[in-house]
Amino acid sequence: MNFTNKRRILLFSVALASISMAGCSSSAGVTPTPSETSYMHGDYPAYDLNTLNNEAAQIVEVKVESAVNTTIYPEFIGDDPLINPLAGASEEEIAQAREDASLPGTEVRMRVTETHKGPASVGSEIVIVQTGGVVDNTLYVDDQSPILAEGEEYFLFLSSVDNPYILGGGAGSYETKDDSFVAISDLAPVAEFAVNDSNEIESSEGVILIE
Repeated sequence: MNFTNKRRILLFSVALASISMAGCSSSAGVTPTPSETSYMHGDYPAYDLNTLNNEAAQIVEVKVESAVNTTIYPEFIGDDPLINPLAGASEEEIAQAREDASLPGTEVRMRVTETHKGPASVGSEIVIVQTGGVVDNTLYVDDQSPILAEGEEYFLFLSSVDNPYILGGGAGSYETKDDSFVAISDLAPVAEFAVNDSNEIESSEGVILIE
């Protein structure tokens, strides 16, 4: 896959997610050492903790078991040209458009260690695909949504049960530090919070019951 032109593009829109992004492994099980880094800047909606709590379908604590490079392809679905700009296009045109709009990604597999909201049980697996990864010895980084690191533990606000993604990019991901959770992105609404025995988030924004 040729990402030569994409290296010149440092700005992309999260609106691509609304086209139903799907991950497809291009280097499963292989983590090449990048020789250069290219930064992308995601355009994410702003969230406070209360909105994250309300909009999340799942709120979980997890431990990352693997993070593998992949490629994200958009799916162009539907016959309405207002929704699908490729409605009526040939299979070849659609395939080329998917290739042109593809992005480097990372497939992250996580094991649930604690569930605060949603159906996930402790010990179950959650898989997400994040924007950014290694392609052709170049590390592509979305500076607003850090890739979750293998072996690390996190507190996540996830969009849905099926095909979940982290809400607000880095806004919905916090790293576990002892008995609290610390922001890993400037998009995070608070720098740190804790969860008490009543399943309430305690932070500088006040106390919020997770429900």
